[in-house]
Amino acid sequence: MAVDEPRSTEAGHSEERPEVSPPRELGGPRSRYDPNLTEAERQERITELAPNAERAVAATNWSNRSRAGTVYRDYQNPALHEQYPDGVPFSYEGFPQFEDYAIAAVRFEEGFVGDYETDFRKSNLSAGFSRQPRGTVWHHHEDGKTLLLLDRDLHSDVRHWGGVRVIQERIHE
Repeated sequence: MAVDEPRSTEAGHSEERPEVSPPRELGGPRSRYDPNLTEAERQERITELAPNAERAVAATNWSNRSRAGTVYRDYQNPALHEQYPDGVPFSYEGFPQFEDYAIAAVRFEEGFVGDYETDFRKSNLSAGFSRQPRGTVWHHHEDGKTLLLLDRDLHSDVRHWGGVRVIQERIHE
């Protein structure tokens, strides 16, 4: 039965089903952090975009939510302050935007599977690496298709839920 078709009740009456829109893709241009927005505009974007991300990761209270529309600079590793002084912006959906720090990026139109070993092996081959470069890790982007090769220390210091969680939730829907 299509989502917007009426359904029959036990008494034989039909009842209209509310139209349900599919989840919007995550990581779109409007979600990207913009330092030029006013505080009111920033809050408006968070109010608009963060709930979709919360649905995507099946959480109403998640660690990324408080970072939506901010720049993370609270590194635990002191060396990261020198390497990444501008911090890591978080989108208005609450996902880290590591793109500016990516050593390499690969995109799979069919999407990644959400299994670290499989996705990392496929990404290394696609990026032309016989093995993953030392000190790096692949970050699963929330769009479900892109992986970014990052400095392992940066990635692990910026705690977050990312694309793997989004994919795992889609599998369990």
